[in-house]
Amino acid sequence: MTAASARTTIGETLLVAVCELQPGRAAQLLPAPLRPAGDLAFVYLVWATGAAAAAPVRARSFVEANIALPCFGPEGEGTWFLRAYFPRPDLVRNAVLSGWTGVAAEVAVGRVPAGVQRLGWPPAQPLGGGVAREGRREIEMSLLAGETVALESTPLARFNRVYGVREVAGGRDVTLEHHLDDVMHAVHAGRVELRVGGDAAAALGPHRVAAGYLIEFGIGYAGSRRVGGAGA
Repeated sequence: MTAASARTTIGETLLVAVCELQPGRAAQLLPAPLRPAGDLAFVYLVWATGAAAAAPVRARSFVEANIALPCFGPEGEGTWFLRAYFPRPDLVRNAVLSGWTGVAAEVAVGRVPAGVQRLGWPPAQPLGGGVAREGRREIEMSLLAGETVALESTPLARFNRVYGVREVAGGRDVTLEHHLDDVMHAVHAGRVELRVGGDAAAALGPHRVAAGYLIEFGIGYAGSRRVGGAGA
């Protein structure tokens, strides 16, 4: 295993913008030996709650943001995080150990209290948030959720299989997040607005926002495992 290997049950809500990139851009951005599964990028804003016996209650809720590229790796289709934004240094370190580009940033995601969710979900008003680095906004997203759709009908069918690529002595390791179980609660198509700037805009290059989704799911997280490369 790499990164944390003890079981942690995590429930997550994702706001997702699907972006179409310029032809050939994904191949330029992905580290070998990963190969592109189309010229797309998924921008996530995430709020999550984890249940782990080793973590105090105050440490069980967190936010993050990601720019994920769909790709093919040693165990089939998945994604790789071109950027993994976290407000906590320990989570940035975990991102690096997992083989992603970990970035320290301010991440803000609008949350809806559980009591309100029972009255009406998804909300009738947009959800949103953003990412800032050193006071400069890099990502802003707003999403109004609509009808329920099947995950397999979207470009995100394999979003939950996350590869990592790490530089190690003698070459590169390829890792894959290890999930003991996956539970998909709901996927809603939505109307999304996305603005990117700074490093995020430079990384993506010219792009078109093609679709938006609200995804709710849970995982039994057990770190990452090596699936290819020098350390396999």
